[in-house]
Amino acid sequence: MKTTRPCQIVYLNFFSSKIKDSIAFTFYAIDDFSEYAFLLDVTELLDGHIVLEQIKMLVAHEHFNTSLPFTIMAVAGIEMEKDIRDFLKPLDGSIIFDRNTVIKKTRNFIAELNRFEG
Repeated sequence: MKTTRPCQIVYLNFFSSKIKDSIAFTFYAIDDFSEYAFLLDVTELLDGHIVLEQIKMLVAHEHFNTSLPFTIMAVAGIEMEKDIRDFLKPLDGSIIFDRNTVIKKTRNFIAELNRFEG
């Protein structure tokens, strides 16, 4: 599907980083049309409840447009699919869980982050 406007399709992903004796998960989303990167949150947990919280942060972001229908494609959170759909429905939003597409569409963002590692 070719997007024709910002926030029509947004890819929600995360990367993990080792910190001391733990792992931190950094959530971000990439807009398909503009390639704008929404930096969301860093957590030490990765479960469906955390993914739902990231989606809530995403749609509340000042640059996220909820005035038109939108789709979020995510790599995680399928165990909370009903709750996520229930949250998005009044906003005219939908969710698709498609790990391969999200990884493919966010690959350039991660490559750029890796390029600037110290």
